[in-house]
Amino acid sequence: MEKVKVGILSVALLAAASGACGKYESPSQGTEPLDGDGVEYIDLSREETANCYIVSAPGDYKFNAMVKGNGDEALDGIPESVEILWETFSIEDGENAKDLVEFLKLEGGYVCFTAEARKGNAIIGVRDGGKKILWSWHIWFTEYPKIQSYRFNAGSLMDRNLGAISTVGYEALGFLYQWGRKDPFRNSPDIPWRNYGAYPLSHSGPEEIDFAITHPAKFIGASQKPYDWLTPQNGRLWGSVKTIYDPCPPGYRVPDGGDDGVWKAAGFDTAPRKFSDGIFYFGVRGDGSPVRYDAAGFGGEIYEIPYKRGLEGHYWSCTEKDSLSYCLEFNATDVNPAGTDNRVLANSVRCFKEH
Repeated sequence: MEKVKVGILSVALLAAASGACGKYESPSQGTEPLDGDGVEYIDLSREETANCYIVSAPGDYKFNAMVKGNGDEALDGIPESVEILWETFSIEDGENAKDLVEFLKLEGGYVCFTAEARKGNAIIGVRDGGKKILWSWHIWFTEYPKIQSYRFNAGSLMDRNLGAISTVGYEALGFLYQWGRKDPFRNSPDIPWRNYGAYPLSHSGPEEIDFAITHPAKFIGASQKPYDWLTPQNGRLWGSVKTIYDPCPPGYRVPDGGDDGVWKAAGFDTAPRKFSDGIFYFGVRGDGSPVRYDAAGFGGEIYEIPYKRGLEGHYWSCTEKDSLSYCLEFNATDVNPAGTDNRVLANSVRCFKEH
């Protein structure tokens, strides 16, 4: 039987697997896979599949690796291997930290792994027999985010940006996303990370959606109008009904924007606010306490990521406006809860609670 290879594990018997994940020992121990070891794996996708899963405690986990995001549409091929594409770690652990994901394997249509009590982010991808990436997922190792309810029944959002592992310091910045894409981009060079060769800086574009799926770590540029990474344009990649490309974990989605969106409804432009050290505190919670929004900056083809970090905040909504999409925008002097940005830009995401 084939031994484990660090980062990548080929699965020759996928079709024959039962769906129960057996655990693999470290290759440094010279052991063979131990199938059927009776380990109980927590199914992160049990209630709902998604492109992001939160792991808030150590343990053994699995998720459905045969469908696209939040739906039942099958992948365009049969996964035959699984690997870590890239990771970020806590500042405390540093860049020499060991992988967040251990005993990684693909069996019975599930990605299975073991997690310790650590914080960070891991991007995991599955490949077909020709090594093409079929899909990728974001595993978010953080304490479970608190929910903050906004005034005027505007809705409830997480207390942190998608990908943030804290609500203070650099670790609160989270990731940046091109509009409509499920896969993140690093925001802060101050956060330790490890790249397994899947993270090039950029790619000239625009491209079709299939390219974005098979190249999840490539930033896709656009040098002329309509300044969208995607051709032809598609304003339905994210929506009020959660789509297969939505980057938020189960139970959450990208919030609505524009004049009917959560930030406009909660009165972000008229609420009491304080700006200090790159952080905005908006007095929009129902109980009167403020919510924190980091001026996490943004990125684009001509804007090095992160651009204007500490000076501006751009938070995507799921709502399109012509060839653009709505977002929350703010700086030290102005707040626009119904701003718009070109979809080629990479902005922050603050996930909205669905129910």
